[in-house]
Amino acid sequence: MFATTASVGARRAKSRDELDVFVASLTGQVIAAGTARLKGNEGGFEIATLDIPGIVPFVIRGRYQNGRVMIDQATSDTNARPRIELQPRSPRGGKSTE
Repeated sequence: MFATTASVGARRAKSRDELDVFVASLTGQVIAAGTARLKGNEGGFEIATLDIPGIVPFVIRGRYQNGRVMIDQATSDTNARPRIELQPRSPRGGKSTE
């Protein structure tokens, strides 16, 4: 299932002219992050997905100017990262207790 809505947020980074930018899924899990570099009322940013199983990797590059966000380039893979299948653990010693 593909979520069509996500939350986007930012917080001030270590530098005065940088922001840490993130994208969270509907469940609140951060799925992508990046940095925005600011100069006055303008700036550029790059956001990329984190290495999370089941997420289709993407990278978005854009800019912020005069109160508007513009996407200059967006690329993605065609396949999601492989999901990790967890196997039930056998009891200690590898023998069943049944």
